[in-house]
Amino acid sequence: MKPIDYPKAAGAALLLMVLNVAISFPVVGVWRALFEPQTPPQEVALRIAPWSSHLVGPLLFFAAAWLLARRRPERNGLAMAAAVCVFYVLLEAASLAAYPGGPAMLLTLAFGVSMAAKAAAAFAGAALARRRPAQAA
Repeated sequence: MKPIDYPKAAGAALLLMVLNVAISFPVVGVWRALFEPQTPPQEVALRIAPWSSHLVGPLLFFAAAWLLARRRPERNGLAMAAAVCVFYVLLEAASLAAYPGGPAMLLTLAFGVSMAAKAAAAFAGAALARRRPAQAA
């Protein structure tokens, strides 16, 4: 990867985090409207938003890595996917640092499994983008 790719990976990680959070709002709203209309929104969000991230996050990471690898075929897509994942974890750590005991949340099984799924999806997206259709003979 070139030095310019690292700020791009950081930007992609930030965009992924923003999209992941943004998607959780309608998911929580729909869940609350359908299943828990009497429950305060904050209570529903504390339970449902993490699940939204666990399920939607890998799809976002797959798409982002696929797009990043496809746009620049000469770039190492797998290295870019890894850089995006590392920056994402750093952003998560920074966002959790404001909460008491927040950074310890990075050491939970739920976070580890979720991040592993996101990383696997990112690597799969980058690998799929590298595949070219067979040339006609």
